[in-house]
Amino acid sequence: METPPEMSQLIRKEYMAKMRWRYAQRGREGKSRLLDELCDVYGKLDALGAEPEENPIGPEDLARTMYRLLGINASKRLVLDGVRPIDIVNGGRLIQELIA
Repeated sequence: METPPEMSQLIRKEYMAKMRWRYAQRGREGKSRLLDELCDVYGKLDALGAEPEENPIGPEDLARTMYRLLGINASKRLVLDGVRPIDIVNGGRLIQELIA
């Protein structure tokens, strides 16, 4: 699904709603391709496409947001016997623009 480089807020919300529906319908490989497409749509790159010009996000931000969409509390810690607690996501922020 090709998207224009510049999208209005309304079009972006409609696109995200369709992406959530498509994500729910796909298997593992299809979900991976959809996440790649999502990363291409959110934000804006510089002229060379090397650095984010708007809305820079990191892997922790994307992980925290995806866990939220899947209904998983990313603020919790995993506790295993004999192992210290492990954060589900270490840092990161929720990307509110992706949650319509």
